[in-house]
Amino acid sequence: ILSDNRALKRSVNHGKWVKYSEVDGSVKSEENYNEGKLSGVSKFYHPGGVIIHRSISYKEGLLDGKSEYFSRRGNKIGETNYKENKKHGDMMLYSKRGKLIYHVIYKEGVKTKDVIKKVSYEYFSSRNKK
Repeated sequence: ILSDNRALKRSVNHGKWVKYSEVDGSVKSEENYNEGKLSGVSKFYHPGGVIIHRSISYKEGLLDGKSEYFSRRGNKIGETNYKENKKHGDMMLYSKRGKLIYHVIYKEGVKTKDVIKKVSYEYFSSRNKK
C-alpha cells in the first residue's frame, strides 16, 4: 500500500504531501509545502477518514490562523488561533454535544484571560448495580 505521495523541488518539500495508512490505505494527513516550509491548510485524519485536526493556515512554516480539532465522530471539540506560531486570540473547548465549555484568550503566546463557560462532571461507579 502506498504510504506517501509527495513532491520535491530542489530536494526540499514542495507542493501537496499526502500520507496514507499502511494498514488500510486511508489518508492519514495532507500537508502543503512551499520551498520546504509548511504553507496553507494541513489536515490530519482519524482511521476511517474522519478529520481529527485541521490547521487553517501556515505562513512561512509557522502556524498563523485557526486550528480546529475534531472527535472521531466529526464533532468539533476545540479550536485555537495562532499568530507566528504562538497562541494568539481565542482558544475554545467544546463538549461532546458542541456546547462551549471553556474559553481562554491569549496574546502572543501568553494567557491573558481565562473564561470558563460551563464545566460539568460525570461520576461513574466501578461497581455493577443490580
